[in-house]
Amino acid sequence: MKASPFILIGCAAALFLSCGSKEDLSKTASPPQKVKTEKIFASPVENTYEAMGTVRSKTVSVLSSKVLGRIVSIHVREGDRVKEGRLLVEIDDREMRAQFEKSRAGLKEAQYALDEIEKAIRGGEAEKKAADARLALASSTLDRYKGLFERRSVSSQEFDEVQTKNTAAKADADQASERLQALIAKKSQTLARIDQAKADTRNAEAFLSHTRILSPIDGIVTSKPADLGQMAAPGSHLLTVEDESRYRLEVFVEESLIGRIHLGAPVSVSIDALGQ
Repeated sequence: MKASPFILIGCAAALFLSCGSKEDLSKTASPPQKVKTEKIFASPVENTYEAMGTVRSKTVSVLSSKVLGRIVSIHVREGDRVKEGRLLVEIDDREMRAQFEKSRAGLKEAQYALDEIEKAIRGGEAEKKAADARLALASSTLDRYKGLFERRSVSSQEFDEVQTKNTAAKADADQASERLQALIAKKSQTLARIDQAKADTRNAEAFLSHTRILSPIDGIVTSKPADLGQMAAPGSHLLTVEDESRYRLEVFVEESLIGRIHLGAPVSVSIDALGQ
């Protein structure tokens, strides 16, 4: 291809101008400056995640009523320190105490009836033994008279009298046996009554014990929603007692960070209320 004459003229002009404007750069350059150098090292950077939490006692006992009754006494206030077994709240126990006394009376009555039945059974056994002995004697006499009657050694009247005595002895023995069996059956019923009376007494005693609320642990009373004269219903919250010897921090962390949390890893905790 042939070069255009206009392009050649432009290149020559540019070359002429550049040669004509050449300056001495050594006169305009700035003097060298001193530069401070440091070595760079790789170091870990702490990545902190902050989360809000609550300091709670490790053992918290929420005391509730198990019976229906009016609160007649509250022996503690919020902030009181209590020992295990201390009486905290009392509920009206008159109705439950009456039920307990009724159950105990029923138990005593059943036990007294059992004693009487056992005496009657001992008498019935003696009576049956005597009736069986009379029946055995009458039976042996009848057997002997049968032989005499067959040999015509006794009259028909004498044989009939012996046979009648044997029948009466057998009836007496049967009645004695029936009376003894009835007494034994009555004893079984009385034993069942005693078992039921014992169960009723234990149940009434348990309900009676629920009218006295005792502290299950050593600790401090942190809440007292119950008031004197208030009707306590089963499940109603009366007091809260916390073990002040062992506390823990409960913190909720985002689910996306759970994988970064490991058992035994150190955690920094700031408690504003204590300033530490």
